[in-house]
Amino acid sequence: MSPDEQGRHEGLRERAEAILRQRKAPLPPGEHQALLKVLHELDVHQVELEVQNRELRVSQETLESALARYADLYDSLPVGYATLDRNGIILDLNLQAASMLDAERPRLRQRSFLRFFGEIEREILRQRLRTCLSSDQEEWVELGLQPGEGASIPVRLGLRKVAAENEGSWVCRTVIVDVGERVRAEKEREAFERMAMSAQRLESLGVLAGGVAHDFNNILTVIQSSAELALIYMREGEDAQRELGQIQDASKHAQRITRQLLAYAGHASGRKRVMDVASVAGAMA
Repeated sequence: MSPDEQGRHEGLRERAEAILRQRKAPLPPGEHQALLKVLHELDVHQVELEVQNRELRVSQETLESALARYADLYDSLPVGYATLDRNGIILDLNLQAASMLDAERPRLRQRSFLRFFGEIEREILRQRLRTCLSSDQEEWVELGLQPGEGASIPVRLGLRKVAAENEGSWVCRTVIVDVGERVRAEKEREAFERMAMSAQRLESLGVLAGGVAHDFNNILTVIQSSAELALIYMREGEDAQRELGQIQDASKHAQRITRQLLAYAGHASGRKRVMDVASVAGAMA
């Protein structure tokens, strides 16, 4: 800037300041204190706003932290959770539910939950949805979930009505529990019970067979003893000797059968010995 321009600028500034001094009228008596009081109130109000702003920021951070913990807990649950509308459309779900449905979570939102069930079970679930949303009662049902082309997974569904984000509407919060282990355990228990009943029947049959064998063996003893006595008192060459001999052979054969029955019943008193299975099998070949 040249010396002439600088001089003109300073002169313009002096004239402007003189005009402003003329425009500013002196404050009346007492107005100066009132103005200071107003300025003080404005300062206090500004500090209050700053304090409220800090508190709001802390509340917002606390809320965001709690929401993050809730989302982490929601996704870490060992059971599936899904939110369904009245038509069975998936509005939201956790990671476990997405895993059970064998698909990524974003692809499952806004899709029908009913399509993962067979035709008959689909109608059952549709009815339970209507019942859940028309009352405050929880609904529980066990169905077969079909996430893919493989075998169905037995699941237990719990449906509960909750308020939707949109005011005046309701949705159904659904718990999905895999009960496959329980079903398998129940089947194993039923199989064990059937085996136990069969063992009891066999034991009862063994007791019965043992009693019959004892009684039959006593009768055979009488028959065989009588045949032996008859042979002793019979003269040599009589015709009845042959028939008495057959009676003895038949009674001995019957005694062997009774011993087998007693062995089956666990009442045999025979001598046990170690056998070479290979040699016995070789002899039978």
